[in-house]
Amino acid sequence: MATAAWRANELSPDLWQSLFYTKFTTVRTAVLTPIIVVFMFVLLRVGGSRTLTQTTLLNRIFSVAVGSLVGSAALRPTTPITATVIGAGIIMGAALLVDVAYAYKLLPASWVHPGPVLVYVDGVMQQHQLHRCLLTPDKVASEVRSRGYSSLAKVYAVVLEPSGSFSVISQDAARDGLELLHDVRGFSDHMRLDAQRQAEATAAGRIGAAAAARPLPVHDSPAGWSEEQHNKPFGPDGRTVTPLTQIHAV
Repeated sequence: MATAAWRANELSPDLWQSLFYTKFTTVRTAVLTPIIVVFMFVLLRVGGSRTLTQTTLLNRIFSVAVGSLVGSAALRPTTPITATVIGAGIIMGAALLVDVAYAYKLLPASWVHPGPVLVYVDGVMQQHQLHRCLLTPDKVASEVRSRGYSSLAKVYAVVLEPSGSFSVISQDAARDGLELLHDVRGFSDHMRLDAQRQAEATAAGRIGAAAAARPLPVHDSPAGWSEEQHNKPFGPDGRTVTPLTQIHAV
């Protein structure tokens, strides 16, 4: 039934007009599209190069909204050009106001900028951060491979940037300094745990060194004899004769 209806209308002029936008629709698109492009170019030059960047969630939303307006004005004859101009201006103005408020710290940074997240550091996958960012270790390994690394042993840290991209820091680069990682979420916790582990290892090393430096105890039992006692004579009670200055308390 549907095939019969299509055959009856396949040569209809209305059908071809609806498919290919004949008559004045094509002319309108050809004329208005360059005008909209020039207008958007001027608006972006006034608003700044970061207005439609995809560094934050709001910038991404503004990019999608402006693209939708421009596409609707270029392809839909029922969309007036004045409404497109006003809508694009409002969106660009809002994006500019948010960037200014963020630059001058009028808004909390967490409201606009999600901040970078540490997902891998010094041989340890940060499982808590991976769960919060809806990532898996396989995704992190894939990003490391895309940077040309064949092993995670050559990588010191992997950071998820606010734009959604990954930054991979090698072990060689980490030796030059870590000041750019102090603002990354999760790095301060890692440094605190690392310092705690180093303190525990240092304390354990001191205890071991102190135990190694202690003199061997001298006992009357054969198991505790030292080499010097084997060469000393026996007394009347069968024990070795040892000066009191050589006996150490256990």
